[in-house]
Amino acid sequence: MKRNAQWIPIAIAVAVIAVILLLQTRTIEGTFTVYPGQNSDGPVSISGVVGNTSWTFVKPIITIDTSRRVHSALILVNASGTGSVSAISRDSVGSKTVTLWDSNWAQYERQVQIGSSVIETRNLTVESAFDTGSPEQWLLANIARGTTVSDPDRLLNWSRLVNKATPSRGPQNLNYQLRGTHRLVVYANDSLTVDVVKQDFNMYTGEDNLTLVLTDLVSGATQSVTVGDDGYVNLTRNASGSSHNATFTNLSDSIYELRTIANSNGSDYNYNLSLSNGPAVFMGQVFALSPINLTVLCSNKCILKASTYHDRSRQAITVNNQIVNISNRTVVYNTTLTAGQYRVVIPKGNIILSGFNQASVEGSTWTPYVFVNTENGDVLVRNNPIVNVNQAGFTGIITLKGNGNVSVSSMELTLS
Repeated sequence: MKRNAQWIPIAIAVAVIAVILLLQTRTIEGTFTVYPGQNSDGPVSISGVVGNTSWTFVKPIITIDTSRRVHSALILVNASGTGSVSAISRDSVGSKTVTLWDSNWAQYERQVQIGSSVIETRNLTVESAFDTGSPEQWLLANIARGTTVSDPDRLLNWSRLVNKATPSRGPQNLNYQLRGTHRLVVYANDSLTVDVVKQDFNMYTGEDNLTLVLTDLVSGATQSVTVGDDGYVNLTRNASGSSHNATFTNLSDSIYELRTIANSNGSDYNYNLSLSNGPAVFMGQVFALSPINLTVLCSNKCILKASTYHDRSRQAITVNNQIVNISNRTVVYNTTLTAGQYRVVIPKGNIILSGFNQASVEGSTWTPYVFVNTENGDVLVRNNPIVNVNQAGFTGIITLKGNGNVSVSSMELTLS
């Protein structure tokens, strides 16, 4: 027993040395500039290199020569300018871009790191900085409902952030002669019945089918129903109407995505929808042939786009008190809007409206998530800049990419 005990301190020392060797940190110094599309701009001197680890930095490629394998690198960048610096991270699944530095990050104050996620805020008072649980749990515990949240690296599971506190509002009638594919978000519990009145134009050959796909945004469970053709697959120009009933059962009390997918040559029909319960909102685009008034939400600055396919539908639409004249069917009319809600009136219909976050028919405004998912939010959830190293033998390569005009003063790499 005593003889074995002699080796314990030695074993501990060896383990500590192994950990130190595993997590080596090196700093690359010397100013260089990364431009979009830049391939190489000569070597950069590297300071602080010790032992048997050598580094070669030929902008914008970092080559790591080691006596052991390197799996990943945490890369911290000090930089200035406008734009971003990123690196390509590769693993057995594929490759992805990891942002190492972004000039927009200067607006934010770092709050917490949870796993590979870094959460930062601006213009907010945060009382707690605990780092247990998940990023979604931290947001729910520390950030007020309705706050704008940016998720550029798609780290959040938004199904955990759905607005389940909204009670059913009864039947929702969307009788606006919709055309083409739409995406709606609806509230449902137990079951959802969608009454469809579909009118085939028969102006093109082929079947005119409409598929309804309902997806639970929490569990991901999906159901689908297809509304078939009226039986006329040749060009007859005889409009034919039919009514259908699509019932989705065994539903949890949850938020659902309802997609109406137009499987038709030329979207050769229009349709009305009546939902057994709601609320329901359009996401991203509305194309209604009949007149329609909408409440449009822009969670950040957005460009509202309006256009028509037909000269007979030239008209003046209003966005709040601003008049937008749709006078040419070959032009897309853009209106720049700041964050907020807008009342859009389309008096004659047959206008394709897009570029917003969500839109609802008047009287049914509702936000599907407890936070507003936007590009420039007061909360930023981003990747901790860890890059998987593409390594052949004991040589690893990290490829950098510039966006904008960024001057880098130093980079700190921690290998593992």
